[in-house]
Amino acid sequence: MLVTGSPRIIAQLGISETFYGMTILARLVSAEEIARELPAALRGRPEISYGNVVGSILAFFCFNAGVVALVRPLAVPPEVRRFYLPVCFVVVAITTTAMLARKVPRSTGATLLLVYLFFVAGSKLPGTR
Repeated sequence: MLVTGSPRIIAQLGISETFYGMTILARLVSAEEIARELPAALRGRPEISYGNVVGSILAFFCFNAGVVALVRPLAVPPEVRRFYLPVCFVVVAITTTAMLARKVPRSTGATLLLVYLFFVAGSKLPGTR
């Protein structure tokens, strides 16, 4: 339903398809993920939560992107290469560094949330749409 209704949502909000896919659609899809990850973390089992995070990332990058590329190869627009991918690399670096240290402290969690807000705000800037 989200994909079928997306042209109308995008037109009504006056946003780009890239912004919609990388923020609104991704956030809606990940709501289910947080519902699975948070209870494990609250019960003192963060390894389950991070296992799900890492597994989801690998599934999205490897499986989903692989299937999409097999069905229809897509060009990567300049705004994705200029803004979105660098932000993704920063997030991967922050998360990987924290996980290699064997602890992801609240400060790293706060940093990741701030980077996400930067990502959403930056997605609306001219030249990134």
